[in-house]
Amino acid sequence: MKQFHLNGRELTLTVKRAPLFIRGMLFLFAFLSFIMPLVGMILYMAFGYGFHFGFLIGLFIFGLLGFYLLRVALWNTLGIEILVFSKFVFHQATRLRR
Repeated sequence: MKQFHLNGRELTLTVKRAPLFIRGMLFLFAFLSFIMPLVGMILYMAFGYGFHFGFLIGLFIFGLLGFYLLRVALWNTLGIEILVFSKFVFHQATRLRR
Protein backbone atom coordinates (compact mmCIF):
# COMPACT_ATOMS: atom_id res chain seq x y z
CA MET A 1 0.00 0.00 0.00
CA LYS A 2 1.38 3.38 -0.99
CA GLN A 3 1.61 5.70 2.02
CA PHE A 4 1.22 8.97 0.14
CA HIS A 5 -0.42 10.16 -3.05
CA LEU A 6 0.10 13.63 -4.55
CA ASN A 7 -2.69 14.79 -6.83
CA GLY A 8 -2.22 18.41 -7.92
CA ARG A 9 -2.48 20.47 -4.74
CA GLU A 10 -3.79 17.60 -2.63
CA LEU A 11 -1.51 15.32 -0.58
CA THR A 12 -3.09 12.16 0.83
CA LEU A 13 -1.27 10.32 3.63
CA THR A 14 -2.38 6.83 4.63
CA VAL A 15 -1.34 4.44 7.37
CA LYS A 16 -2.52 1.06 8.58
CA ARG A 17 -4.60 1.23 11.74
CA ALA A 18 -2.69 0.79 14.96
CA PRO A 19 -3.72 -1.95 17.40
CA LEU A 20 -6.62 -1.10 19.71
CA PHE A 21 -4.39 -1.04 22.81
CA ILE A 22 -2.02 1.53 21.27
CA ARG A 23 -4.91 3.73 20.14
CA GLY A 24 -6.48 3.49 23.59
CA MET A 25 -3.24 4.58 25.25
CA LEU A 26 -2.86 7.51 22.84
CA PHE A 27 -6.40 8.71 23.59
CA LEU A 28 -5.84 8.22 27.33
CA PHE A 29 -2.64 10.29 27.34
CA ALA A 30 -4.26 12.97 25.17
CA PHE A 31 -7.20 13.18 27.59
CA LEU A 32 -4.90 13.30 30.62
CA SER A 33 -2.80 16.03 29.02
CA PHE A 34 -5.88 18.24 28.94
CA ILE A 35 -7.31 17.28 32.35
CA MET A 36 -4.29 16.98 34.67
CA PRO A 37 -3.20 20.66 34.56
CA LEU A 38 -6.78 21.79 35.18
CA VAL A 39 -7.23 19.44 38.13
CA GLY A 40 -3.86 20.47 39.55
CA MET A 41 -4.72 24.15 39.27
CA ILE A 42 -8.16 23.67 40.87
CA LEU A 43 -6.72 21.62 43.76
CA TYR A 44 -3.92 24.13 44.33
CA MET A 45 -6.40 26.98 44.58
CA ALA A 46 -8.84 24.90 46.68
CA PHE A 47 -6.16 24.50 49.35
CA GLY A 48 -6.02 28.26 49.75
CA TYR A 49 -3.07 29.15 47.57
CA GLY A 50 -3.45 31.84 44.95
CA PHE A 51 -3.33 31.80 41.19
CA HIS A 52 0.04 32.42 39.56
CA PHE A 53 1.35 32.86 36.02
CA GLY A 54 2.93 29.39 35.90
CA PHE A 55 -0.54 27.88 35.58
CA LEU A 56 -1.03 29.59 32.22
CA ILE A 57 2.32 28.33 30.95
CA GLY A 58 1.49 24.80 32.10
CA LEU A 59 -1.95 24.90 30.53
CA PHE A 60 -0.47 26.13 27.25
CA ILE A 61 2.29 23.47 27.10
CA PHE A 62 0.05 20.58 28.12
CA GLY A 63 -2.68 21.85 25.77
CA LEU A 64 -0.26 21.69 22.84
CA LEU A 65 0.89 18.23 23.90
CA GLY A 66 -2.70 17.03 24.24
CA PHE A 67 -3.66 18.47 20.85
CA TYR A 68 -0.73 16.74 19.16
CA LEU A 69 -1.46 13.41 20.86
CA LEU A 70 -5.13 13.68 19.88
CA ARG A 71 -4.12 14.33 16.27
CA VAL A 72 -1.80 11.31 16.24
CA ALA A 73 -4.47 9.13 17.89
CA LEU A 74 -7.08 10.17 15.32
CA TRP A 75 -4.69 9.55 12.47
CA ASN A 76 -3.93 6.06 13.78
CA THR A 77 -7.66 5.42 14.23
CA LEU A 78 -9.00 6.82 10.96
CA GLY A 79 -6.04 5.88 8.79
CA ILE A 80 -5.97 8.74 6.28
CA GLU A 81 -5.13 12.45 6.22
CA ILE A 82 -5.75 14.82 3.33
CA LEU A 83 -3.76 18.05 3.10
CA VAL A 84 -4.87 20.61 0.52
CA PHE A 85 -2.30 23.27 -0.36
CA SER A 86 -3.60 26.63 -1.49
CA LYS A 87 -3.11 30.04 0.07
CA PHE A 88 -3.67 28.20 3.37
CA VAL A 89 -3.15 24.52 4.20
CA PHE A 90 -6.41 22.70 4.85
CA HIS A 91 -6.34 19.48 6.85
CA GLN A 92 -8.93 16.72 6.84
CA ALA A 93 -8.74 13.40 8.70
CA THR A 94 -11.14 10.83 7.22
CA ARG A 95 -11.87 7.16 7.46
CA LEU A 96 -9.72 4.65 5.64
CA ARG A 97 -11.08 4.08 2.14
CA ARG A 98 -11.72 0.51 1.14
